[in-house]
Amino acid sequence: MGWRPSSFNILTRVSIALGIGFLVSPLIVIVANSIGENGLALFPPNSFRLDAYFNIPAQWWWSFLNSLVLASSAAAAACVLGTLAALALARGGFVRRSVIDGLLRSPLQMPSLVIGIAFLQFYSWLNVTAGVDLRGSFMGLLIAHTTVSVPYVLTIVLARLVTFDERLEEAAVGLGATNMQALLRVTLPIINPAILSGGFFAFLLSLDNVPISLFLVSAATPLLPVDLFNSIQFDLTRQIYAVATLVCLMTTIAIVVLYRRLTSTVAIQQM
Repeated sequence: MGWRPSSFNILTRVSIALGIGFLVSPLIVIVANSIGENGLALFPPNSFRLDAYFNIPAQWWWSFLNSLVLASSAAAAACVLGTLAALALARGGFVRRSVIDGLLRSPLQMPSLVIGIAFLQFYSWLNVTAGVDLRGSFMGLLIAHTTVSVPYVLTIVLARLVTFDERLEEAAVGLGATNMQALLRVTLPIINPAILSGGFFAFLLSLDNVPISLFLVSAATPLLPVDLFNSIQFDLTRQIYAVATLVCLMTTIAIVVLYRRLTSTVAIQQM
């Protein structure tokens, strides 16, 4: 007798299809609204034209470049600081380890809007007391974005270190390697997929961060999410949807490339 799907299997497939459709439908609307004649976006589109993609304001390309540089810098800094913090928590033997862990992950529990206001007040206080003005500067944005990105790297890397077999380091030291050499040549290559995953989350978080950037950005360092947020308050044009479509396409490609890189790295480690 041929295999016949049960009622439970049919219900499961329908539920999965509905779930995927629910998640993908906003992206479909975004892509559809980017197609058509210039002007205000109407759904469904009245024609199949790509004018919006060729009429994206030049200022938004500059803002996107700033956002890309900021996100890459924040992700790189978060990878270094988050990995060091994870190593300290996993190997340090602190008495109040849970308290320190909770403090380092506290940005995950706080609303981004509150964090943005807090950084603005801190930078204002720093300007008055020390004469250092970070408001509206790239460094001020980098510090704020790195602060909220570190917990993502810390969480993923610490979870990997908990399951790490320390006998591999002991074997390297027994063969004549120093502790630093064992860390650089044994530990870091093994936990590298976790570091990359945390860094990618940090990159995406910084790339589309609005609540924090809104309080710290200036005309000298425009950011794409803030420019889009300000633009949709006045008119919802097809150029906005075109930019959103390009960003979604870029992040999708980055996810595919990173997934292939991580799966190949894990496969090599398991051989």
